[in-house]
Amino acid sequence: MGTVDTTPTAQRWPAAAWWVPLLRDLLLLEAANTGTGFLVSRLDLAERPPRVSASTVDCQSVTVHVDAEIGTTALRQRLHRAGLALPEPALDSMRLLRTPPAGASPWLVHAWVLDALSNSDAFPGRSPRERPRRVDLRDIRGDTSRVDVTLHLVTHGYGIRIPVLLDDPDNDYSGVEYALTERALALHPEQLEPLEPHHGLTTYLGPAHSATGWETPGHEPHA
Repeated sequence: MGTVDTTPTAQRWPAAAWWVPLLRDLLLLEAANTGTGFLVSRLDLAERPPRVSASTVDCQSVTVHVDAEIGTTALRQRLHRAGLALPEPALDSMRLLRTPPAGASPWLVHAWVLDALSNSDAFPGRSPRERPRRVDLRDIRGDTSRVDVTLHLVTHGYGIRIPVLLDDPDNDYSGVEYALTERALALHPEQLEPLEPHHGLTTYLGPAHSATGWETPGHEPHA
């Protein structure tokens, strides 16, 4: 008999994880405002409501706590009240390219990686069918050179932070969300460097994912 998945789902898209609407709102605002250097530098999903940190070239990072179903208009207004003004509304999701064109803005590449991570189907435990393993997306942080993704291996009781190196602007990051999950589940914590616990969760640093494949562990994690 299969186990029932009790992970909260999104109101906007009931088949998706609860955090998907917020991540998509953020990446669509980021894709629309590449000219200002708008960057989502942190999304901490272990906090409720989630904690978002963002910046532009002309504005130091601001941090807000917002509901996952806030919507792009209210999110843009919330950032504005915190001191970060975005000139452009969110990009229409139909206009978001699945792969950035050659020579694309590094902010667009960053937004595309967030788009890939918003595919919650990549993380086991998203349906009521039997799942022998469960992985939750817990934290995203980084800049235009890399994105650090922390996955909570629920059935194992610990987390693994994996850097995604944005070292090739022409690279196709298609499927990176599945690659991260598969890699995290294949790693053994005794072979990894321990990091500061993430909200009490024992966390390890995994190998970096780059345009040329997987690298050995040892990249300094983002603070």
